[in-house]
Amino acid sequence: MTQAAASPRVPLSRWFSSPKALQTLDLDDQKLGQFAGRTNLGALGQLEKLETLKLRRNVLSEAPVELGQLTRLRELWLTQNDLCELPDSFSNLARLQVLALERNRFVKLPKCICKLRRLLQLGLDEQEAPVKELGAVPAAVLSILRGRGCQASFPSLVCNEHERPNLNTIFWANNGLSQVPRLHAFSQSLRLLDLAHNRISSVGDEIFCLSNLRDLSLAGNLLESLPKSIGRMRSLQQLWLHGNFLLQLPDELGELEALAILELHHNRLHSLPSSLGMLQKLNWFFAHGNALTDARVVKMLSILPRIKIVGLGANQLQLKDLDFQKLGRASFGLGWNPGLEAKPVLTEALTTTDLHWDKMEEGVLADVLVITFSAQGAPVAQGQAEVRALRDSFLKVDALYVCDPANAWFLQDPLQQWRGLAYFEEKISTIAKQYQRVFAWGGSMGGSAALLFAHLANRVHAFSPQVDLVYTWPSFATDSIREAFRQRVQDSVNSCVGRVHVHVGAENHTDNRHAAALPICARIHLHETANHNTMKHLKQRRKLAQLLKFEVVDLLLEAFEEKVEDAP
Repeated sequence: MTQAAASPRVPLSRWFSSPKALQTLDLDDQKLGQFAGRTNLGALGQLEKLETLKLRRNVLSEAPVELGQLTRLRELWLTQNDLCELPDSFSNLARLQVLALERNRFVKLPKCICKLRRLLQLGLDEQEAPVKELGAVPAAVLSILRGRGCQASFPSLVCNEHERPNLNTIFWANNGLSQVPRLHAFSQSLRLLDLAHNRISSVGDEIFCLSNLRDLSLAGNLLESLPKSIGRMRSLQQLWLHGNFLLQLPDELGELEALAILELHHNRLHSLPSSLGMLQKLNWFFAHGNALTDARVVKMLSILPRIKIVGLGANQLQLKDLDFQKLGRASFGLGWNPGLEAKPVLTEALTTTDLHWDKMEEGVLADVLVITFSAQGAPVAQGQAEVRALRDSFLKVDALYVCDPANAWFLQDPLQQWRGLAYFEEKISTIAKQYQRVFAWGGSMGGSAALLFAHLANRVHAFSPQVDLVYTWPSFATDSIREAFRQRVQDSVNSCVGRVHVHVGAENHTDNRHAAALPICARIHLHETANHNTMKHLKQRRKLAQLLKFEVVDLLLEAFEEKVEDAP
């Protein structure tokens, strides 16, 4: 397939040699709109064979009317511009399947969208202004609807009775919804429904008629209970309920025979139903930050045949008599529970503490300290494998592994009070100040921690961090605590004596919004993925180890040069 990338410094006609044969044109990051007098964007309408057009991350305040002439166009990417309307000529894009409008300024849904009868994916995430009028969205063909943080009520999904709906994925998180939308017309087609971080206080039986749903997120809402009818969702594989006000769970939860992931952390649970022991396919269970007391739940979960990850930190589990040798092959995060043995453990298999100082040579400090931050610890004690790889490359580094047993953005302390920043600051700084150079990194919540404590480091790499919890979990903690978190990130990044690097997926628009909220001194790196886990993305492409090794070598050289300068 023919591809071309353009520069705004020359006339559009010179950007490529054979425009009529062009099928894919990438004009991302070209500052188009600033150079309106020097480029004729209307000439794009002459590319009669064009199938994919990317105009992401420019400064377009209007889309060229002539784009409506591209009758073969299948994908149009207009993410992160200043658009508030689309021309009526777009109604002529009869073959358009993907329309990406994320992070623009639409206050109403453009009328032309209702006429795009082959549209499969519509992206409206993270608009810069509240979307007041969404109207009707054609849903007979539409497969994926994304509207995270677009500050809008749920749209009317138009589907005629004789049409078989195709809609299988809905992202409508962080939009202030007070109730679950009516979706019974899509009971057969819908596979993923994300209604996280809204204002939903109850769910009725209607949502559980979605018999083919595989992934349901109601995280970060106001739920106090779940109906027994949840047991009807026999196809459900992932259920995200963290950050609500759940006091108890129905026994019928154990009837979800396909369930593999269950997230319950930060609710008000004092116990778990014994029926969870029937979940034979469960492999991921998180219930941090509740008030669980019965340690027998650890054994119940450990004997499930497919269990891999269990997070039970920051509860009231009496673990004094627990035999850690009989936890099977699963990884357990158990920190901040009563009765844990005196010798703390922080590994990829078991975590009973929040910090582990791993010196390469006992009694001798290396020149460089690597601090790795992760959420609950095991098995996502991110950094241990990478530190081993650094040492295998004959790089002498000490390591400090830090995790948050409460899974609460390092804001809570072992007593589950909101004094976590001071608690972790004291523990980390006591060690970090002993070293010539400090390199901090972490992913997701660990990335947030790398930024929260950036002032203690000479180099920071934060992968997909949360910067403002209003974008991610608006119901988490109080307004004042969330504001303290946001301000601490700003102050810490500004105070870093070295460089701060932030990595996000180019197509993860919530992560991009977080990155955009950082001080200008932070260096933002975009990677071609929509995945939130950019560390995994880079690791799979064998780029993560190289990046970390480069920074460590650079810091070792800095430390050596400093020693030479200080030598008599």
